[in-house]
Amino acid sequence: MSGANCALVVGLVFVAASALGARRALRVAGAAAALAGFVVLVTPEPSVVRAATMSTIAMVAVLLGRPGAGLALLALATAVVIVADPWLASSIGFALSVAATGALLVLSRPLAAGLARGMPRALALTLAVPLAAQLACGPLIVLIEPSVAVYGVVANALAAPAAPAATVLGLAACLAAPVPLLQAGLTALAWLPASWIAQTALVAAALPGAALPWLAGGPGVATLAVLGGAIAVLVVAPRSRRRLRLLAAAFTAVAAGVALGGGLLGGPAAPWTLPAAWAIVACDVGQGDANRNGLHVSPGVLG
Repeated sequence: MSGANCALVVGLVFVAASALGARRALRVAGAAAALAGFVVLVTPEPSVVRAATMSTIAMVAVLLGRPGAGLALLALATAVVIVADPWLASSIGFALSVAATGALLVLSRPLAAGLARGMPRALALTLAVPLAAQLACGPLIVLIEPSVAVYGVVANALAAPAAPAATVLGLAACLAAPVPLLQAGLTALAWLPASWIAQTALVAAALPGAALPWLAGGPGVATLAVLGGAIAVLVVAPRSRRRLRLLAAAFTAVAAGVALGGGLLGGPAAPWTLPAAWAIVACDVGQGDANRNGLHVSPGVLG
């Protein structure tokens, strides 16, 4: 949520400066100062640095009267940050942040339009944003934990409305530090949306089958990336593209079946794959041994 938080802080300062009749240059300067303070406050994590850099570039574009497209700003922000700190190129947090932002810019609208064919538009818009982020970030997350979050889209959709309130109230509580009573009240108010976000994550993680095991390493990344593309095709492609939709549906069904089957065999159904009783007989005739690394027996010894 760092990108949304930076945008929210910048937007609030712009609105306040506009209400005071400040010129565009002063609005940009005030927003840049507020953004710098916000970055210091929340600590310059990779995703925060990326979002702050992108916001700064966007403000410069506004100052010059030449607002650029979102993808162009993202590309420029990413290049600037990597040049300034090349070590971020190996940061998974930075990669996730860039991937999520790119997915929101490219996929959210087409996904919303596709989902709206089968559900109310408001619900489609709500689900499109976290779905786009999960499709883009899933393959990268596999590098950290070889599993797929089953309830991630729903959990993010439920938590998202509380994020702006938590950001505004939390920032106000920090700024109110010189007035302890006011700070305590704002902190108590900020606790409500923050707790909602935390409890949403905890409940989603505790639900049965919250994470499906997935292939690790390169094969897992490639497979999940192709699956994400297939899901996007199913949602976005028009119904007239029957062959493309059929191919995407077939791959999605096979991948989902393999993942679900693997998850069941490694979880609730694991006891069903083992015999009810085990019996091992080892004949010590010098042709085999049962040691701490396992049972090694020559052919014909057991029978």
